[in-house]
Amino acid sequence: MPIKRPTVSSQEAQAEKRRIRGLPSIPTEAETPAVAEPAPAPPPQAEPQQRVPARDRAASAVAPPSPPATPSPAAAPTTVSASRQTEFLTVIAETPAPGVSAAFDALSADMGSTKALQAILRKALDAYEGTLLDGSHVNAPVHYDTAGAEVRTSRRFDTAALAVARERFDPFDVITKADLGRKIAKAALATYFARGAQK
Repeated sequence: MPIKRPTVSSQEAQAEKRRIRGLPSIPTEAETPAVAEPAPAPPPQAEPQQRVPARDRAASAVAPPSPPATPSPAAAPTTVSASRQTEFLTVIAETPAPGVSAAFDALSADMGSTKALQAILRKALDAYEGTLLDGSHVNAPVHYDTAGAEVRTSRRFDTAALAVARERFDPFDVITKADLGRKIAKAALATYFARGAQK
């Protein structure tokens, strides 16, 4: 007689026995739920960039700084000054008489008549040089009372002023340069004394 194979599997038999005994059944391999492996996380996606309107992009664009302007060198003021031409002139000045100039009398009492006349003559010639150049010598005095003593000195005198003096004191060009210097010195002192008396 052929052997009859059980129609129930061993797992089912075991389960039946545990059911009869009141024990919890062991889930079979088929009943055991398969634990699904976690799916790999998707790669992080880059955040979408916000589109900026073209006009905003143009407004926000920073222009490269322009190089600082190099200041052009200021043009140096050109002062054209004609070279002043001078020449040596020997002058002979006569000492004024007392009372002609209060300033001379005071200086004479302090330092002597010679030094006093030399000091005043320098200032008088400087002032008279300008008087000759600006034309005001025409109405200036040319004489004063003298005491007889003389002082001789030499100095440089403006050539243009000297030409004006020669036109006035030597219009015929007949006197020596020394005599012209004497006339210039006397006119310069006379003008200086007259101005001092008006103060």
